[in-house]
Amino acid sequence: MFRILPILWMWMLGSSSVSLALDVQKDLSELKILVFDSPERAIQRAAKLEEAVGGDKAGSVWLQIKALQALAMTKLEQIDEARTVASSALKQGAWIDDKLNKYALQLTQIDAGSSLGLSEWEELAPAFDQLVDAIESDGDASILARALTSYAAAASASGRPLLATGMMQKVLALLPNLPKDEYYYSILNDLVVTYQNVHEGADLGTILALAEEVRGFLKTELRRFLGAEIMYNLGFAYMSSENLPKALETMEEALRYGEALGNPTVMAYGWLGMGMIQAQAEQYEEAEKNTRKALMEFERVGNQVRVESARQVLIDILLHRSETAEAERLIKLIDGPKARNLDKYKARLLASRGQYEKAAQLSFGIWEKNREESKRLDADSTQRMLMEFAASRQELARLELQEKESLQRLKIEQEKEQQQLKIWILISIILIACSLLFDFIRVKRKTSELFQMHRRLREQFLSRFLPPSLAHAVAEGQTEFDEKPREVTATVLFASVEGFRPGTKTLPTPQDVELLNDILAIMSGAVHLHGGTVDKCSGGRIMALFGAPLPLDPAASAQQALRCLQEMKAGLQILNEKWQSRLHRPLFLKSAVHQGRMIVGSFGCEKRSDFTALGLPVQVADALEAGAHGGQCLISETVLPHSRGFASRDLGLQQVKGLSRPIRIAELTLETDSAVKVNAS
Repeated sequence: MFRILPILWMWMLGSSSVSLALDVQKDLSELKILVFDSPERAIQRAAKLEEAVGGDKAGSVWLQIKALQALAMTKLEQIDEARTVASSALKQGAWIDDKLNKYALQLTQIDAGSSLGLSEWEELAPAFDQLVDAIESDGDASILARALTSYAAAASASGRPLLATGMMQKVLALLPNLPKDEYYYSILNDLVVTYQNVHEGADLGTILALAEEVRGFLKTELRRFLGAEIMYNLGFAYMSSENLPKALETMEEALRYGEALGNPTVMAYGWLGMGMIQAQAEQYEEAEKNTRKALMEFERVGNQVRVESARQVLIDILLHRSETAEAERLIKLIDGPKARNLDKYKARLLASRGQYEKAAQLSFGIWEKNREESKRLDADSTQRMLMEFAASRQELARLELQEKESLQRLKIEQEKEQQQLKIWILISIILIACSLLFDFIRVKRKTSELFQMHRRLREQFLSRFLPPSLAHAVAEGQTEFDEKPREVTATVLFASVEGFRPGTKTLPTPQDVELLNDILAIMSGAVHLHGGTVDKCSGGRIMALFGAPLPLDPAASAQQALRCLQEMKAGLQILNEKWQSRLHRPLFLKSAVHQGRMIVGSFGCEKRSDFTALGLPVQVADALEAGAHGGQCLISETVLPHSRGFASRDLGLQQVKGLSRPIRIAELTLETDSAVKVNAS
């Protein structure tokens, strides 16, 4: 099939008896065409024709029929069947005097399946040498070209590029003397495949020229199977030249030939080739679809060699798509001893999982094994070339000596290359480690930046309610704001703005919001400036704590609360000047300050909690503020002893809601000056 296995050549000479009927000659010509157009039909037709001519009694005609039948079987990769037919025909037709057709059948026995790894080189080489020598003695160029082509294909598949190249050069020299029939174009097709398999001395221009010559033949003579075959190989030739658009176009043409043939197995080769080219073009999704279609067909017909080839292509695609689990499953299904590149896929699988050291060790083992194998194969192939072209024993001895010296130099170079490779592997591991370290540092830096951003946002949010120093300490993690409720002595301040609600009824909604923002900015700014904590803030009213959560002695907390009220009043004066033309009435601050024992802390549930104060002092301060009017600032008897520096007027004993006895109340006179700092903008 498609010359991964070389197509077996049949020599169809006009050695038939002159008495053969013209209709039999016609049938043989049609059978030969069917081999290259529809091998399945050719096998069936050969069986009928064999019966019609009377079996081996027909002599050379029967031998030709069996040869064509065996050739058709090799095209369908029915290797065992082809060998059986060839061996049986040689044994049964031993009495027939037809050397060239027997050479073709012997070639079938030797060559069938060699490129699939079904025969070892140690078995193939002596058999090929003996057959080529026999054909050369008879002097027929056509059968010699076919034998040399098969020899070259087997040598390239066995890793002997020099020998394969030498064989192909001989075939190219014979081509001008060959008749241009189906076998001639099959030779060109075989040379295209062999050139692709040879990595040393391959001439891409020769590949394309030979392939285009076959394409020209197909334009005038429809040979569907040969068309699928050559377009498949030509597609890979364009892929080798990195002309991927042309490769895909050619592989689509191969699929059209297969579709016209109506053979899904033939089309499976096209799907597999399309998948390989699409994978190289990084079209991995389409490549996987086509490769899986080919794999299903090869599994259906039981072609295990092609099943493993398709699996390896699919593994390569899956590794590129990082689908490591599926790739590992397929690797386990492959027959390890026979599979090529299996260690390479295992190394890539290890690398994809981050096991770089194991991957590097396995890759080095692959390279070392290949180098050792190349040394042996190069020596073997070079020796064979020397034996073939040496003109005398003296020349052979001289060339052998040169070869030994070359091998010694090669060994030294290999040792140097091994050392260099080890160094490069070490450098690669270091680079990978540096890359990982760089990524770690970059992630750590990004994490630090995100943490700093989160801290700044948290501090900005907390500064709306807490003093700047406390907000900073909480954001930095120096203290916990989510405290358990505890009993403390603190000062409570309630303050609200009179004249705000009546004044805003005549204002549009945006101005209403602007005024409210100005009022809250004045009040909360004053609280934070003097170390207080905003407990509640709504409308034009605010509740603040002094001495919680940061503890203060009673005198200090009372002084800070009173200075906060002084700050608020100063700010309100500036606000009145700003809004006088639109409010038509002044804004007044009424407030109350009380001090006592209360419970402060976080109250609520796990998802929602607030820091606040609870207790009788909070109720007293709230009631005092509610009872104030006309811009009054009332302080209780607990605050009055700590009001040094502030003028006050005693209002006597008064009953306050929530208390069973009257308490002494005083009205604070708040004086402001230009030195007071407020935020009235």
